[in-house]
Amino acid sequence: MSPLRGFPSRPSYLQRRAQEERLRRQRDKKERLRQALDENRLLPTELRREALELQKELEFDAPGVGGECHTPLA
Repeated sequence: MSPLRGFPSRPSYLQRRAQEERLRRQRDKKERLRQALDENRLLPTELRREALELQKELEFDAPGVGGECHTPLA
């Protein structure tokens, strides 16, 4: 029996779902870190090991933060 046309194959569907889940968890961690830093609270225990890496990613996610603007001056 052949798969139906127009439907994604099961492995590609599962890979896409796994990738979406990883991205969702990463966004959630960044948001929790951002909140802790904004409110001057202790970092959540589960984020402490990854905090520096996540903070670097947050800096790249927020354009213009840190006094730098990456838009060309005309």
